[in-house]
Amino acid sequence: MRPFTCQTPTPLPADGAAAVLIGRAPCEALYAEAAQRAQQTACPIDDVRGTVAQRRHLVGVLVKRALRRAVARARGGSDA
Repeated sequence: MRPFTCQTPTPLPADGAAAVLIGRAPCEALYAEAAQRAQQTACPIDDVRGTVAQRRHLVGVLVKRALRRAVARARGGSDA
């Protein structure tokens, strides 16, 4: 997976989230597990644009969204 940005002062690889995906069939439960791992890995900062809680939540949302789109594209569907 690509590193997190806007979550930490420097990009942070989401290796734990990527590792949970290897060799497993895509499904919503798997996306949720990967999102949870990514949220645990993220070290968001608190500033005027968002709280730590908001940013950690957003990590999960974006991981699940990216996985759904990647699977749809791999299956020949639209990524919109």
